[in-house]
Amino acid sequence: MTRKLKYLSLFSGLGGLDYGLEKAGYNNLGCIEFDKDSCEMLRQNRHWQVFEGDIRDLNISTIKSKIGLKKGELDLLVGGPPCQSYSKSSFWNESTKRGYKDSRGKLIDHYLKYVEEFLPKTFLIENVPGFCYSKQNGGMKTIFKFLKYLKNSFGVEYKIDYKVLNCMDYGVPQKRERFFLVGNRVNKDFSFPEPSHGDISLGLLPYKTTTDAFKNIPDDHFRDEELAVGGKWAELLPCIPAGANYQYFTEKGEGRDIFAYRSRYWTFLLKLSPREPSWTIQASPGSSTGPFHWKNRKLSSRELARIQTLPDSMKLIGSKTALQRMIGNAVPSLIGEILGREIRSQIFSHRRYDKYSLMPDISSKVYRPRVIRNVPQAYLS
Repeated sequence: MTRKLKYLSLFSGLGGLDYGLEKAGYNNLGCIEFDKDSCEMLRQNRHWQVFEGDIRDLNISTIKSKIGLKKGELDLLVGGPPCQSYSKSSFWNESTKRGYKDSRGKLIDHYLKYVEEFLPKTFLIENVPGFCYSKQNGGMKTIFKFLKYLKNSFGVEYKIDYKVLNCMDYGVPQKRERFFLVGNRVNKDFSFPEPSHGDISLGLLPYKTTTDAFKNIPDDHFRDEELAVGGKWAELLPCIPAGANYQYFTEKGEGRDIFAYRSRYWTFLLKLSPREPSWTIQASPGSSTGPFHWKNRKLSSRELARIQTLPDSMKLIGSKTALQRMIGNAVPSLIGEILGREIRSQIFSHRRYDKYSLMPDISSKVYRPRVIRNVPQAYLS
């Protein structure tokens, strides 16, 4: 019987990566997380050890003792240090173009401190694509400097491979780009998997759609949530076709010229299409911030979880705002399962051939295009 590989999770959030690694056959030794809501979600859903607190304040020796491993015995260390300082929103705002110099960017140092203290056979870092932008001059430069330090000081050498993946290319029903880095000290080459979904004329499987994601969710599952859209622009949302956003009402769109082109953020009045993967879901909700359901309402917490391929067995605990923040910040669990299997196979020679547990099934449901309403006169004056 193939043994379960042991791993430690840093910056765990609600456990997006962890649920995927669980399905890939890993044994969670502990989760380190600062956010109280996320810690409660972890405790309510799994019997994993949860080390609640700021990673900068937690004692590594105490954590080592509690998980019961010596230096070099950990199979895998995973984590995604908070990434706002590397995000597109930071590039958009001149005052926040700080990258590694930002205190949030420096949390990568604490991740690397755990690499030094545990010397795991393998480590996995997840972040936004901006983490590897050369103009940011921070994330990757820090990692290369750290690896040189390990080699010169301790004779430990890690091979690393990194890549930006679009999650929809691997069966996640969401257009979501993330940076992933895999390092190993057992002298193995690692290659990220080729896309499995995309252009069917190239022999790929069709993209998973939001209809696939929402398969078998009862129509009344959100009866306890307030999903009505409010705010100044609420009555304009039904006038936008599925899959479009406010740009439909610009000189570049097919509707009336209500907004100047590129005058708003992309998610402004953004709607899902039932025939396409979801747009990237957001962690910070707003009255006009999408993506919205094509039925002109907010997405329910369970729908958000499905888009992130979180398991249905996961109990959703907390306020609507807290749940959207936690789910929006998560790594799609299917990506955790896929990369977990690839690491098992390529680094530890433990290959599995069964179906991915978190891959959404294809839905046979067909949605007819909804009638687009006429623009209320109030928006034309």
